[in-house]
Amino acid sequence: MSTDEYEELSDLVANKSDDPNEHLWAENILGASEVIKKHLGNEKAITLLKNAYEEYQTNYPNSFQNKVKILRTMCYIQMEENKLKDAHDTMNTYLYNALWQVKFGLKPLKMHYYSFRSISDYAIEEISNETITLSHPRMFNDPLDTILVWWLDNEIKKGGKNEKEMNFRLLMKKASEHIKLRCLIGSKYLEGDKWKNRYVEDLSVLMWAHYANSHTGMCIEYDFDKKFFKTGTLANEEELIMVAPIDYAPKIDLSTDVPTMKKALFTKSNFWEYENEMRLCCYNVKESNDFPKIDCKGAIKAVYLGVKCSDENRRKVEKAIGDKEIPLYQMKVDEDLLTRLKKVQIG
Repeated sequence: MSTDEYEELSDLVANKSDDPNEHLWAENILGASEVIKKHLGNEKAITLLKNAYEEYQTNYPNSFQNKVKILRTMCYIQMEENKLKDAHDTMNTYLYNALWQVKFGLKPLKMHYYSFRSISDYAIEEISNETITLSHPRMFNDPLDTILVWWLDNEIKKGGKNEKEMNFRLLMKKASEHIKLRCLIGSKYLEGDKWKNRYVEDLSVLMWAHYANSHTGMCIEYDFDKKFFKTGTLANEEELIMVAPIDYAPKIDLSTDVPTMKKALFTKSNFWEYENEMRLCCYNVKESNDFPKIDCKGAIKAVYLGVKCSDENRRKVEKAIGDKEIPLYQMKVDEDLLTRLKKVQIG
C-alpha cells in the first residue's frame, strides 16, 4: 500500500460528515483498518480507529453500536501489540459507552428510593455523613447477580475461545471491577399503563426480613437531585451514574447469546420479583474501592426503624441524624391488617 492509498483511506474519517449513512461509514472504517493493518502495520490501524472514534463522539455521540465496534477492534489490535495499558484504557471506554447506551435508553421518572439496611457502623456513617455506599456485584448474595460477573467467569473458566477473544474477556473482567451497584426500591411502580405511588408501608414485609436483619435494621428513604445523576457526561469518559429497573425473567438462557449490558446488569430471575428493585449503577474508571461512597447531601428524606430494632441501635441512629432535618420513624404491626406494617414517627 502506498502513502497516497493510506491517505485516501484515512480521509474516510475526515469526510464522514458528508456521508449520510453513518453505518456505512463505520463499515468502511473497520474495513480500512484491516487493510491498513495488513499492509502498513498495527500502529497506523490504531491511529485510524482512534481518529474514527473521536469523530463518532463529536458527530454521532448517541450511535453506540458502531462506536463499540470501533473500540472492540482497536482493543484487539492493541492487545496484539502487547500494549496492555492502552488496551485497558480502550476497554474502559468500551464499557463506558455500553453503559451509556443503557442510560440513554432509560425514561427516568422523578421518585424517591428506599434502601433496607442492617444497623452497622457503615450504615450509621451513611446517615451521619449523608453518603450512599455501592459495592461490586461479586459481593452480592446471589451467585447469578449480576449475569455479567457470572458470564465472564464462566466464559473464562470454559476456555475454548480463540486467544484474541479470551484475552478480550479477561480484559473486560478487569475493567468491570469499576462497576459498582446499590439495590433500591422506587416509590413509583407501573400497574397496567399507569404509574402509581408506593410508600414504605406498601413495601414487602420480606424486605424487612431479608435485608434489614430480620426487622432489627432500618430502611433509608432517598430523594436524589438532578446533579447526582449528571456527574458523568459523554464528554467525560471517566464516570457515569444511573438508576434502572430490574427486568425479572422466568428463564435466563445464555447458551447461544452474548448478553447485552442491560441484560448483564439489570436482569434477575423472577424468583426475586417481590423486591421490585431499582438498581443504582456507578461506573468510575478511577475508583478501585470495593465499597465507594457517593456524596448525597440533602438526599436522605427519612429513616424507618424495623419493628424489632433495639433501643441501643435506635440511639445510634438518633445520634447519626443529630440536628439534620431527617424524620425518624419506627415500624409497627398494623393491628387492622396483620400482614402490613405502619410507620409511627418517633423523632
